[in-house]
Amino acid sequence: MSQATTFSVPTTGPASPSLMAARMDDSLRALLSGNSGASRPAYAVAGTVWVSTATAGQLKLYLYDGADDILLMTVDTATNAVTLSGLGAAINAATAKSAPVGADKLGIWDSAAGDTKSLTLTALSTFLAPLLGPDFVQGGIVLPNGSTPLTHLDIAAFTVKALSKFTSSAGTLTKNINGTWVAGNGGGLDTGTKAANATYFVYALRKQSDASGEVVLSTSATVGGVNLSLLTGYDVLAPIGVALTDGSSNIREFIMNSRDEYTYTAPVKDAVSLAVSSTSALLALTVPNGVKLEAKVRMQYTASATTASALVHDPAQGTLVAGIGNDGANIGAIQVASNYSVGSGRIWTNTSKQVRHVAGASGSLWVWTDGFFFPLQEDFIMPYVMRNADGEICGLFEQLQEGFAVDLLADDDAAVVEYLNKPLPVASVSARQFRVMLRRVGLLDQVKAWVAMQDGETQDAFEYSGTFVKESPMMVAGFAAMGVTPQQIDEFFGAASQL
Repeated sequence: MSQATTFSVPTTGPASPSLMAARMDDSLRALLSGNSGASRPAYAVAGTVWVSTATAGQLKLYLYDGADDILLMTVDTATNAVTLSGLGAAINAATAKSAPVGADKLGIWDSAAGDTKSLTLTALSTFLAPLLGPDFVQGGIVLPNGSTPLTHLDIAAFTVKALSKFTSSAGTLTKNINGTWVAGNGGGLDTGTKAANATYFVYALRKQSDASGEVVLSTSATVGGVNLSLLTGYDVLAPIGVALTDGSSNIREFIMNSRDEYTYTAPVKDAVSLAVSSTSALLALTVPNGVKLEAKVRMQYTASATTASALVHDPAQGTLVAGIGNDGANIGAIQVASNYSVGSGRIWTNTSKQVRHVAGASGSLWVWTDGFFFPLQEDFIMPYVMRNADGEICGLFEQLQEGFAVDLLADDDAAVVEYLNKPLPVASVSARQFRVMLRRVGLLDQVKAWVAMQDGETQDAFEYSGTFVKESPMMVAGFAAMGVTPQQIDEFFGAASQL
């Protein structure tokens, strides 16, 4: 590495061949070494690029602009790492992109290859997804389209994490059951044609190229059962909603509320004067097929027998017997022969849409299905936690509480589970428990001596109270006199309550 003594060749004679060769060799060596040296070469002109060797272990590349040396980059000679000068400032000055897409790229250092690579946001989201907590569905409310509710569904913007992948949609998508799937607004079926009395599950899709969200309608109750022939380039992540068709192959109109609740705009009569008896039987409801869920039902029962009642229940409970002396009822007892009793509730079905019914006496049953609760990952709620001065959780909130509950944790986080299962502090114990505990911790005589110096009311309270309350003035004053800390008081009462 060198800089030329004189960067030029003789332009006037006479000059010997050896002088010409020496000057040319000096200049060429300077070029080959990048004009390297401890400082800028004296012959530098505006536009000269030179390498500084002034800092041990580093080579710094400068551009001389005729007045100043501008640092372009620094090379660590030990690690060969290159730091570009002004890159942070350039990034900071770049135009901000307010709506990044999955195909956008970041630059990263490839630790395995030892060089720089580009990374798409899609690939980054795939890498981060397993680290972002449990699967979830946010948004994605499904409703019949306002203009064509019998054939079209509107699916609101959603964010979904499932199968270690993440996707989100930018706005409402409209899909119809008249045609097979196309991207964007249009046909929604994964395969086939619309059918009568069918269940169409709404699945979130993730476009592999940019991680954007899409949806498809399928009669499959599982992700693995969705037909993929039209979905090249997409991942099927999770169900985010469901819709049913009626006997005319039209969408059965409904309202989807938060917390996965579906309500039919017109209740469905699933049983009309159905013969019932003390023999248990199954009844199919108008709810999604292939999944176990809670149906919202109203019921009416009549029998010629008085005080008879009926029971509609989850088939998973087996065969139950109706009546107050047996397994109870959810349709009240008839007080007058051939009169009616009514009931309502949320009843779990089996995966074939069925519930069980049984009556205390032979009669007739009517059942109206108002809707159902369709289980989704959005049942998972990440709480905001409030912490005390020691950093321990002391409160949970579903919504952000600015200033005191801003830390978001999963509901199965170990600290959250511990807080939810933490026993409530004991507020009082019996006189026997209090005195026995004092004896066990060696404070009984000391406490008696302190009480003997107090006024008559305090002495009577200690002697004759049947219950000792932790926050009472006597307790507070007495424990303070003993030098017992608040934590030790809690532990004292907790232990005493177990005696």
